[in-house]
Amino acid sequence: MSKKYPYPLTIVCDRYCGAYSGGKFVAWPLDADQVPEGPDWGDCGCMDFWEQNVQLVGLGSTPEEAVDSLIERQKEPSDE
Repeated sequence: MSKKYPYPLTIVCDRYCGAYSGGKFVAWPLDADQVPEGPDWGDCGCMDFWEQNVQLVGLGSTPEEAVDSLIERQKEPSDE
């Protein structure tokens, strides 16, 4: 059975290999032009971004793990 991938979906290699985000790969449920710039900033800016990030995102050591993480997080009930 094929996995149902979210759409839109953008997977990127984390600039700092997960030091701030917690994953070497990051899966965003966004088009590429909608992905926030914060994870690409310098050390302090990137650290601040991940400490304050509230956007839905999947993290993993491979692209597949990041997508799986995103799919699981999409299933979680929101606090809203």
